[in-house]
Amino acid sequence: MAFTADDCEFFKPNAYIKIDKKGKVTVFVGKQESGQGVDTSFPMIVAEELDVDFRDVKSEIAPYGTLKDGEHDTGGSQSILSMYDTLRNAGAIAKAMLISAAANVWKINTSSCAADNGEVVNTITMQRIKYGELVCQAAALPIPKEVTLKSPKDFKVIGKSEKRSGLANILTGKTKYGLDLKIEGLVYAVAE
Repeated sequence: MAFTADDCEFFKPNAYIKIDKKGKVTVFVGKQESGQGVDTSFPMIVAEELDVDFRDVKSEIAPYGTLKDGEHDTGGSQSILSMYDTLRNAGAIAKAMLISAAANVWKINTSSCAADNGEVVNTITMQRIKYGELVCQAAALPIPKEVTLKSPKDFKVIGKSEKRSGLANILTGKTKYGLDLKIEGLVYAVAE
């Protein structure tokens, strides 16, 4: 399917990532945030592979049914362990597609392009195109079957300390959990 700049608002190469025309990245989190930090760690994993500033990445709850079976389940301290490879691949796929889009704009091979801090760099001329400017071109490309992941020796985000996302809302009670749900006529029961 072909897209033009007028009929696309964002680039969503998979169920885990969306990038808007301003280059802001949304990571869709299927695990419940109940203190283990998935709203911070999942965006960090994606930011690493996508080569974007972590501050330009936010998390949203993934709508139920949009992820694979079991990816909405939370338990056993398995959230990062179970989603690490999936999120790295999701970020790498998006980056590969953005690099391909830029290579098409410059009419060069992808091997002459590199990702850096939310931009694609033409390594021949050192020109740069922001991810946000490439979302429509990238959305029109086929999704690659295989991608190369970054080597851990090149990590800039994973393994570093970041301030927890939403911590102020958790501490002040603004974050709402299932227990906070109030429905008219709701009754409580206790099994004895």
